[in-house]
Amino acid sequence: MVFLEWLLEDEIERRSQKALSIRWTGRDSTGSRALRNSTSGTTPNVPVQMIRDLATCGFVERAESVIICGPVGVGKSHVAQAIGHAACHRGYRYAT
Repeated sequence: MVFLEWLLEDEIERRSQKALSIRWTGRDSTGSRALRNSTSGTTPNVPVQMIRDLATCGFVERAESVIICGPVGVGKSHVAQAIGHAACHRGYRYAT
């Protein structure tokens, strides 16, 4: 029974990773886009709690737009990519 449990858990994890890989195909997957790397506190003016809230992808459910703006070099692109990565992990797919 333990072997069967292990086998089924392994299959579920494999399918989950494959689905994530399919959702992430075509995105810039170089480097770490984890949100923990973008909210490390290196820029004190970045509202960390707001970024973490965006990572929950509630704005997608509410059909809201998000604009990330600021001066050059503060990490806007990194934050946007990290939020996209979080969305893929939550099961959302890229739509064109």
